[in-house]
Amino acid sequence: MTSRNGQVPGRLDLWLMLLVASIVVSLPTNVHFTLPGGLINLRPWEPLLAASVVAVLMSYRAVRWQFADVVAYCLLITAGAILARSIVRLFTEAEPHFRVLVDWTGSPAWEGATKTKGLVSSLLLGAYVILAILVAGLARHPVFGSRMVDRASMILMWSLAVSAMVFLALLAYSIAFYGTDAGTWPIMVRGIAVGHFRTRAAVAQFGPLEGVTFAAGAVLAGARARASANGRLLTLGAAAIQALAATLTFSRGAWLALLVGLAVALVFWSGVKPKSIAIALAVVVVLSVLTTVLMATIHSREPAISSRLFSVLGSTSGARFADWQRMLQAFLRAPLFGYGAEAYRPLTFGFPAENFWLEVAVSGGLLALVPLVFAHAKIVQLFWAAHRSRAEGTEVWLMPIFLAFVVYVIGTFSNQSAWSPVYWLLLGLSLGNLRRVLSKVSGPA
Repeated sequence: MTSRNGQVPGRLDLWLMLLVASIVVSLPTNVHFTLPGGLINLRPWEPLLAASVVAVLMSYRAVRWQFADVVAYCLLITAGAILARSIVRLFTEAEPHFRVLVDWTGSPAWEGATKTKGLVSSLLLGAYVILAILVAGLARHPVFGSRMVDRASMILMWSLAVSAMVFLALLAYSIAFYGTDAGTWPIMVRGIAVGHFRTRAAVAQFGPLEGVTFAAGAVLAGARARASANGRLLTLGAAAIQALAATLTFSRGAWLALLVGLAVALVFWSGVKPKSIAIALAVVVVLSVLTTVLMATIHSREPAISSRLFSVLGSTSGARFADWQRMLQAFLRAPLFGYGAEAYRPLTFGFPAENFWLEVAVSGGLLALVPLVFAHAKIVQLFWAAHRSRAEGTEVWLMPIFLAFVVYVIGTFSNQSAWSPVYWLLLGLSLGNLRRVLSKVSGPA
């Protein structure tokens, strides 16, 4: 199985590290190459994913990677159902016409091409599923899996910490040189100033997706510090930086995800018993109070920021719930097969769904939603089995990765977290890690 120098065949550990780094690079800088027609943005992680798949196939005979898994099958069914429904819609249904939105520069934010863009979104979802299955197979290997997980997770943890530091530095620069009016900052913090509030172009944007990403990174680093004493102070520092960055994105989804992630972590660290649950709830209440105090302090000292924040909150909350209600009603009219990817856009006036589960339901119906729910429930069941058997004590990354994955799952209910490759990377790492650790506990059987 091993090569002569003891390295992973084909240096797949290096390929995986490059893939993880490219995923993080693709997020905050929005690095992409737009293909002809403007419908497809090729991001750095996508060609690296293709190269990693080729490397795995070339080493398959020697290593015998294990990719077959009930979770993998469910994810494939979800992606396949949405893709098939989108293809049928492309050739059998007319293109819907609805209000065309424009962003703050006057450029069209959505041009109504829901059928073509739906096909592109379906293919992107398929790429995410391939990413999760590939990473799960590499992490599951009994010989190389632990090394794969360790290197991939370290790259992920520190690259997310660097991203959070960049955001905080840009935010500090914006306040120092442009004052407290978020609409004039060179960066856009979408939780404070969305496009129609801005008076100048933004060189970078940070919103709910980045907020949830920082929250997941904070929980990942914090749980890692709890599980291992190696570099604990430095890791705790990375967790604190990312928690602060998640808070200052002013994203409600990020705040909720961070609070729930910390609560779940406290429960499992203290033991699943009423006392630990009560402590976790108390911590959540305390953090909520501190957040309220922070908002009150900002309002008293910098009313421009707080007024913009509450203006954004007020304008988006009602609209989002109204969008979800219309999507739910549409799903109930076609519950089995749905309407195809991006078909919900006329219901939201072109805005994103901000709820991945409703989006899947509308896109592929129960045929896509049920296997997706089962896949996530299965991962939770595997983690619970590992926790009850104390198997997570044999793998320092098992709980940190799972808790970071939980943070992302929370985010999928209120923003576009599921359309981040980090979400699917954490899903694959969680699944592979759990399968490998549980196989050691249960033995050859």
